[in-house]
Amino acid sequence: MIIAVMPDIQRALGISSGRAGLLTTALSTPTALFLPVAGVLSDRYGRKTVMVPGVILYGLGGAISGLFAVLGRRPYLGIIIGRIIQGIGAAGMTLVAMSLAADMFQGEDRIRVLGILEASNSAGKLVSPLIGTLALTWAWYGPFWVYPILSAVVALALIIGIDGPHVSGAQGSMGVYGQQLCLAIQENTIALVGTYLLALITIVLWFGGLFVSSQRLDHARVFGTTRGMLLAVPVLVLIATDLWATRCGKEAWFPKFIGIGLVGMAVGQWGIGHTGNPYLVILALCFSALAMGLVMPVLNSIITTTVAEGQRGAVTTTYGSLRSLGSALGPPLFGTLCEGFGSWPFIGAASLAIVAAVGGYLWLRRSDGDVFKA
Repeated sequence: MIIAVMPDIQRALGISSGRAGLLTTALSTPTALFLPVAGVLSDRYGRKTVMVPGVILYGLGGAISGLFAVLGRRPYLGIIIGRIIQGIGAAGMTLVAMSLAADMFQGEDRIRVLGILEASNSAGKLVSPLIGTLALTWAWYGPFWVYPILSAVVALALIIGIDGPHVSGAQGSMGVYGQQLCLAIQENTIALVGTYLLALITIVLWFGGLFVSSQRLDHARVFGTTRGMLLAVPVLVLIATDLWATRCGKEAWFPKFIGIGLVGMAVGQWGIGHTGNPYLVILALCFSALAMGLVMPVLNSIITTTVAEGQRGAVTTTYGSLRSLGSALGPPLFGTLCEGFGSWPFIGAASLAIVAAVGGYLWLRRSDGDVFKA
């Protein structure tokens, strides 16, 4: 939501693209750091005990950013503080919600409910640019006030509407998580390091390209809900590709998914950097979305099937932290590099995507499917 309206916020605050990108970094970095902590606390004290304060913090952070935007003479630092608070709250939300669903349902019901959660996640990605640009019609700081409104509704629904199962008070700790992670990496070094690297590259390039695409649309004088609708198109491509790859993809196809997807990312990165036409920018971003839709289901499968069950919590939590870190790095990195070097960073990004495509394809081809065996 914030990326879609970032040019307007940047203009209102009078800041550079690199500093504007830090508004996403300020949220995603604390999320990456606190995800393992949220996992340990939810195992020990219960999912709702972590989720409700997480949702409240998320809304509170948005309200703090909104207040500083309205009242502060130099609101940038206050907005960053609010975003950091949001990031801490976000650590207790999505992944913990998946764990809660897994606790509450079994068998086919569990699969169905997890599918609904994934569909909700996709729906959020699709409508968020539209919500952000609609809130922008009220004021440039309008999107910050969407957070406390929605968070209040969600927190109330969690408190009243969901009875989480009783927890046994598992005595897991950060030390135990660290030991599990180290053991998993020792036993599956190539699989996990390769997965982490490919995930980080893919997500950094996607969020960096998304950030610059929003800037390109602003330069082309595409404003308001029109910009939100255009940015929703690549997200729709991502969702459709992800659903198809998840439901219809076979393990034998996974090397091709990695290769084709990251070649598409290279095409998208080159296109975003070398066109100012808004429709060509969106077309280029669609190639990057195709990469996200093909590559991430493969990496998700590797993460969930490679390691033993006792190590899965530590590995998946670390994987989630790495994904949050990628979304934190992309916008400020691309914003700063583009300000200093024009379109050259996109040539480097496209080259990196090609190297990752070749490396990922050869790695999975040579593994002969062994990487997917727990």
